Amino acid sequence: MNLCCLSLLFSANTYLYYLPILRTYTTYLSCLNLSVPKVSLLDFVRCSQTGGHIATCLPLVSNMDAEKRKRLFIGIACPPSQAVKQVLTELQTIAENPSAGLRPVVEENLHITLKFLGMIPKSEIAMICQLMQHTVTRQSPFTLHIHGFGCFRQALWLGVRDSEELTELAGNLDLALAVIGAGKEKKPFMPHLTVARMRPNAQLKLSNLQEQYGHRDLGTLSVDTVHLFESETLPEGARYSRLFSATLAS
Repeated sequence: MNLCCLSLLFSANTYLYYLPILRTYTTYLSCLNLSVPKVSLLDFVRCSQTGGHIATCLPLVSNMDAEKRKRLFIGIACPPSQAVKQVLTELQTIAENPSAGLRPVVEENLHITLKFLGMIPKSEIAMICQLMQHTVTRQSPFTLHIHGFGCFRQALWLGVRDSEELTELAGNLDLALAVIGAGKEKKPFMPHLTVARMRPNAQLKLSNLQEQYGHRDLGTLSVDTVHLFESETLPEGARYSRLFSATLAS
């Protein structure tokens, strides 16, 4: 199908966006010595934009180690500024009282989630890495401003000031990963850093923390790399391991 015909339903930008993704996936199948079927770009885009699984137009490799899955998400690692370290230190002091029911996040686990993927077959991880690489390298590095403090359900978090670059990055990843069946996000993107979790029976007054940090600037974060993380729940708490890193365009 030529571009002129395709443009009746999709813009040229859409065509140019999805063509490299389709090529990446078919190349990946070839490397695994799997047959690569003929599929029109139009069907491929339709499948992706409706949030359908790519299995409707390309074969998956989920039959290879399908029972072996990892809990994955894509995010930005957040080395803490001095102000964020101060927040963590205060939370750690509060957590020393068992009745507080508070478990602060360790520094190396601080991150901003861009896309939660869930339980993914190991056989699809290589494809996710290629889609990440294709998407992330199209955007230049940028800076985020950490600001404010809040609580949602059983999580305490620090906020992030509005950033067009961050919203664009998350949106592009959401769009690209739809081709492997990772459903598009239905809720608005709300970036944040989780700094502590509360137990259901926590006896913790948040008013002092809210008053102290609710409207305070807490430093900046330079974003030049995006990571694919594996999330594991261990007796001592969560562990996030970096499986792949993609660097933004220089």
